[in-house]
Amino acid sequence: MFSNMKHLFVINSHITALCALSIIELRKLQIDEVVILTMRGAKLKDTRFKHVDFIYPHIVNPIPQTRNVLKARKVLKEFDIFIAKITEGKEFYCYVNHNMARNTELMINHPLCNGFSIMEEGAAAYNSADFFKKKYSNRSPSIWDRVGYKNRIRKRYFYRPDYDNVYAVTSLAFPGFENKIVLEKILSNGDSSYSKYNNTNILVFDGAVTLEMIDIESFIEGLERFLSNVFNNDMATVFYKFHPVQPTDERLVFEKYFASKKTINFIKLPDEAILEEMISVAKNLKMYFNVSTISIYANALGHQCYSFSNILCSISKIFSDKIKDMNDVLKRSTIQVEDIGNPIHTIKNIS
Repeated sequence: MFSNMKHLFVINSHITALCALSIIELRKLQIDEVVILTMRGAKLKDTRFKHVDFIYPHIVNPIPQTRNVLKARKVLKEFDIFIAKITEGKEFYCYVNHNMARNTELMINHPLCNGFSIMEEGAAAYNSADFFKKKYSNRSPSIWDRVGYKNRIRKRYFYRPDYDNVYAVTSLAFPGFENKIVLEKILSNGDSSYSKYNNTNILVFDGAVTLEMIDIESFIEGLERFLSNVFNNDMATVFYKFHPVQPTDERLVFEKYFASKKTINFIKLPDEAILEEMISVAKNLKMYFNVSTISIYANALGHQCYSFSNILCSISKIFSDKIKDMNDVLKRSTIQVEDIGNPIHTIKNIS
């Protein structure tokens, strides 16, 4: 199945980069067989692999829903020229994060695509197959999509049922999915220099403000209440890591807020710091989140994980409504601040 073809990996985060590398090793793929389609600056450490910017990121939606058939055909032609260039006109196989992106569907439904598999990326992978059947429609696209894109955009699923495999970071991912492969030891290796963070406090940001799930003023109000509860005006040092989607203006607001705190020394981690490696190397971290899949991995590796999402929910009903369907694995991976005196929950069976 995998001989004499290109293998296209869509990566947009450190965890998808680690998944891609593990799959390459598992499948014993050769360097010249692999093309890494990068988004949000994600990349493999091994620079021998061909990296190509995925010029059709679905967030910008350059593959529009349109009644202009000629416009759709023009977009499709440009997309196929792009695919032909990176695959050298050969048959190819895809590894993607999900199937909601229209560019992903054009790629998977390409006549030279021989199939696809799903890689774990984010909290979505910890929802059940039944959850996706209930929450996401699989209705057919409009007649304009069918005609304009030559039937390459079909029924819409978050995870299409015709995948070959789902590749998981932990055994808890993709509950109820068939053909699951857990990528063993994916979180067991990392740069030894991360040991300098032993016994430190790490604050991990997410994209809640950027994605307009909550306004920045409410987020900072919740963060203030959280920090006051945890550190109680004691002197402390906290390293913090911004999320890749956070724009510069948003980051500046948070940095100004941090500068106003007199009892906490905030130190920014570089953008290139890889939390997945840090948690596999550093010992006894105390990590603080709103909501992040990193808490699942960190908790399973024995670190202490705390969340202030309940505080944000008490401040913003909009945010509360947005995360009301958050899966149980993600909830159990952290202690909410009001429960900070309780023993840490343990999620086991990580692979």
